[in-house]
Amino acid sequence: MNQDSKGNLKTFIFDCNIWIEVITDTESKLTDIVFNNNVNIVLTSYMIVEILRVLKRLSIRLKILFSETEMLFWSFSRYPNISFVFNAPISDSLINEVKNLSEIQIIAKILKLEPKDVPYIIGAHQYNAIIVTEDIRSLYVEKNQIQEKIGIKIIRKSDFINSFHKD
Repeated sequence: MNQDSKGNLKTFIFDCNIWIEVITDTESKLTDIVFNNNVNIVLTSYMIVEILRVLKRLSIRLKILFSETEMLFWSFSRYPNISFVFNAPISDSLINEVKNLSEIQIIAKILKLEPKDVPYIIGAHQYNAIIVTEDIRSLYVEKNQIQEKIGIKIIRKSDFINSFHKD
């Protein structure tokens, strides 16, 4: 599953919760796949801000320094298979600005998604990527109609892992 029909590495977009697992569970099979350069992974500005916001909340809850988790996240930029696409300035307000755009609201209504998920759909379209998610309330529930209407594939984390680890 890690190569397309032309032999190129496939490109994936992980939703925020998948990234949190990669960052916090360095011993997981998922993390092993990411760090061993078996795939291309794209992160846009919106995704980066969403991940950093969750890491900040997690740091407070776990009583650890946010700067440590933030530094760990940014260290991923040294991996050549992880592409950081800075398509907008990184700011706390980016999430609300994007979710409140009319076009995001319209796409969310058409695809029956939460507005927060639309930037993942747009990123998957722009980079010909497969979305990996555990969001069974929005993205994954609508996966069939999204693939049918716009050709974007959405898979669960377990399917992603199983495609690399056939144990």
